[in-house]
Amino acid sequence: MDKPIFIFVESNTSGTGRLFIETAKLLDFEPVLLCKNADIYDFPEYVKKHSYVVDTSDLSQLISLCKTLEQSRDIAGVFSSSEYYISIAAQLAQRLGKYSGNAKHIQNTRSKLFQRTQLEQHGLNPKYAIARSVEEAVRHAQTIGFPVVVKPIHGSGSVGVRMCNCPLDVIEHSKHLLSKIDEDNTILVEEMVSGQEYSVEMFNGEVIGITKKYVGDPPFFVEIGHEFPADISTDNYQRIVNAAHTAVRELGLTWGPIHVELRLASLRPVIMEVNPRLAGDMIPVLIQQAYGIDLIEATIQLAAGRSVRITKTHDRVAAIRFFMPKSSGIFHGMNNWSFDKWKDTIVRFEITKKPGSKIDLHGDFTDRVGYVICVAETSKDIHRVIEEICSSVQINMQ
Repeated sequence: MDKPIFIFVESNTSGTGRLFIETAKLLDFEPVLLCKNADIYDFPEYVKKHSYVVDTSDLSQLISLCKTLEQSRDIAGVFSSSEYYISIAAQLAQRLGKYSGNAKHIQNTRSKLFQRTQLEQHGLNPKYAIARSVEEAVRHAQTIGFPVVVKPIHGSGSVGVRMCNCPLDVIEHSKHLLSKIDEDNTILVEEMVSGQEYSVEMFNGEVIGITKKYVGDPPFFVEIGHEFPADISTDNYQRIVNAAHTAVRELGLTWGPIHVELRLASLRPVIMEVNPRLAGDMIPVLIQQAYGIDLIEATIQLAAGRSVRITKTHDRVAAIRFFMPKSSGIFHGMNNWSFDKWKDTIVRFEITKKPGSKIDLHGDFTDRVGYVICVAETSKDIHRVIEEICSSVQINMQ
């Protein structure tokens, strides 16, 4: 008997996207990718042979294709590991009678402006304003007070998010954003919140743990590393968890994976954004290494209507650091990356750019050329190993 198929509507182009495909196969499903262009995915040939080209922004086309597939195969579930397609994947799942989060709530949450409106009464927002013109953005920035953060109301991976220190910075960046926006014609101007950044990883409304985030130099906010679980006090843990619970309750997010990003500013949690999806940047791998909890498997099982039990089996600390070149140029590889000294600590090391690739720095996740994941018994141990590895690696750019 043929295996049931599991539908993925597009995917992350690497990292957890590939892990979702591999995990679905291990669960005895046949993963099928619905996409606009299969060539953009660095996946095994198996996946390219099991993909269908369709306009993945058109729900009617997706439904029609899935109805055709259902004539010969059972569809176990529908999901997307891509930030940009989680909403339409939820709509498709509901139309096919499959399990998913509430499609309306997911779509609403995709808007950072909607999030700000819903969380306003709880004191979880930074100062903010919406702008539909460059002049309006400058006026709001001056009212809020510099520095400010100017960003799109939709997006992912810190794309288009920039700190602005003066009116000229706001003019330049808001003009850039407004020239690219094809929906709402709206951007956000927000207070620059100082304080350590964290994210809360949740599943079915329950907290799995808190991730400590390491962010690159301003004016950009590219994430250069993560540590799970974060080494924080009991009081701060409770403050952060309470804020996350309030946010997801107000946004109506109760199903599946949720990723809440925030900063702790003078003991006050300030929500950066709430994502109705699993964390990216290989954070699920950190959780699996640290706690023995496979959230990718749990998500697929949940979408397939199977019972899911989250059980912690380890109590370790895992961390990832991304390798970031300091300047644009041609990437020629990385030196000193044979880490025999740390072979018992390194879980994974990967170079994500091919030698000869042209790297144009944008101040977001696309700047990364590789990463290393390590696991240790304590936060102190993981810091020592990660720092030694990162200081030994040389990124060869010309």
